[in-house]
Amino acid sequence: MAVVVGLAPCSKPHDYEASVTRAGAELRWLQPETKDAAAALEGVDALVLTGGGDVDPGHYGEDPHHTHSPAEPGRDR
Repeated sequence: MAVVVGLAPCSKPHDYEASVTRAGAELRWLQPETKDAAAALEGVDALVLTGGGDVDPGHYGEDPHHTHSPAEPGRDR
């Protein structure tokens, strides 16, 4: 039985997909609209949090710094 690797969505999915499958694991893309994290991770043996832009500082009550690089839409959720 293959290891199941959950991956967070990203803008370069083929890079991650190729690496996971080349390692012999089964790939499961996690859906950002899923509100129940435990249910989303059920059956997942490993988790890869893919890279991306910065977390929106508004989530923690701050203004963006001049070097802020926005995350892809939906990633902060």
